[in-house]
Amino acid sequence: MSLKPVPPTILPVIVGTAGHVDHGKTALVKLLTGCDTDRLQEEKQRKLTIDLGFAPCRLPGNRLIGIVDVPGHEDFIRNMVAGASSIDVLMLVVAADDGVMPQTREHLQIVKLMGTPRVMVVITKIDIVDEEMRELVKEDVESFMAENGFPDAPVILESNITLDGIGDVRRALQELVEEVKRSPAPRAFRMHVERIFSVKGYGTVVTGIPCAGAVAAGETLELLPGDSRHAVRAIQSYKLDAEKAPAHACAAINLRDLTPEDVHRGMTVAHAGAYSTTKGLIAWIKNSSRALKMKRNTPVKFHFGTAVSPATVRLLTADRLVPGEEAFVHVRLADPLVVAAGDRYILRSLTPVGTIGGGVVLTACDYKVKRTSPL
Repeated sequence: MSLKPVPPTILPVIVGTAGHVDHGKTALVKLLTGCDTDRLQEEKQRKLTIDLGFAPCRLPGNRLIGIVDVPGHEDFIRNMVAGASSIDVLMLVVAADDGVMPQTREHLQIVKLMGTPRVMVVITKIDIVDEEMRELVKEDVESFMAENGFPDAPVILESNITLDGIGDVRRALQELVEEVKRSPAPRAFRMHVERIFSVKGYGTVVTGIPCAGAVAAGETLELLPGDSRHAVRAIQSYKLDAEKAPAHACAAINLRDLTPEDVHRGMTVAHAGAYSTTKGLIAWIKNSSRALKMKRNTPVKFHFGTAVSPATVRLLTADRLVPGEEAFVHVRLADPLVVAAGDRYILRSLTPVGTIGGGVVLTACDYKVKRTSPL
């Protein structure tokens, strides 16, 4: 008699990396998962993460979570924000020979604005610095985390070469994952599309991390913007066949009657008729930058889910917004997006380029809002 392997329990938890370029994020993910998340030929040639990478990570008790590896280079910040929009636990990676760098700061700023409360730090490359430097970097990182509102974040010394500290990383990661608790949220299914590909004999597959609800094979999803509807043919989660695609777990959804040319990153698939697109919204924002100011009408890049759109932000309760201040705003988008109350977003300035801040969507609002209008 042969025993069938017991399928793992997939936890609705996403862990994400963040940190400056060449600090060892991808190598650390490979140690934790066995997967090389640099899948593009250009990434392998340049030895540089350009796009998002996804890998399943097994935990004790035959449980499975997802890890999202993001680019560290500032040129690919759009992809970083797309990954950060879905994470529950952050692994901030800092190299011992560099310490806290510009993208370390901006990545933590973005993740904090996204509402990620669980953060750990991994100081990599400890094999190439002496003991004194290790302690200096650790003290600097602990001060940096305390200044940014995470005084209790675990800070772990680790080497991707000698494997020193990798056991401590696994234990800290498991503890933070255990802390993630979710309340039932009876919302219709919605997933922002991250990647699209075609499988011979099956057709088009869209991947992403659902942010609400669940969908099962045989149900119908709507592609937005647009109004085309497509039956779900099959579902996989972490390359395992699945009956449903639930929220907060990586999903690959095979859709009928759809070609790869009809869909792109930033679009949304959702239960038919449950959502609609908008080019305007009312939101709360915090200016979390160090020096960037917002005028009454400010052109920006609006980052939301896996999409980015040019936008104009109009302050409703202030004449200007300096670092540290908060306000209600009316956002006018150049491109239609699917947003819902409670969604988080990031704003980046056009010049000088940088993250201004972010906040929470209160409601879609396509009509013109006067500064004297009640919110």
